[in-house]
Amino acid sequence: MEVLKEVILLGVGACLPIIIVACIVYGIWRSFTARHEYISGIVCCTDKYKDKTDTYLPMKIGDFTNLINIDDTDYISIFQYGNKEIKAENKDIYDQVKVDKQYNVKIEITTYKDGTKDYDVMKIISEIKE
Repeated sequence: MEVLKEVILLGVGACLPIIIVACIVYGIWRSFTARHEYISGIVCCTDKYKDKTDTYLPMKIGDFTNLINIDDTDYISIFQYGNKEIKAENKDIYDQVKVDKQYNVKIEITTYKDGTKDYDVMKIISEIKE
């Protein structure tokens, strides 16, 4: 029974890197074969927030093991474009926008082979004055 468990664990361990590489290659291929269009449009910032996650990695220094804190903060801005909601994960955009304000922006529309579309705010061109 122990031998069977070890064989299964070795098989899973051998297949895992292959699966990870296959997922990475598929993601690159999917992005490469997609059609990218760029338009400018007026959007309204409906929300913005910071999403902070802390990761601690053990690091041995001499005889002592310490935990090193790796701060990973995502700066997220949510925009309304027509009936679409666009989520931008960019610190520069986060710093430029205010909630309930309208902006003229450059939008990337990515159309994949299966017909799905992904919208992303690339940059803020200007704020719309009221």
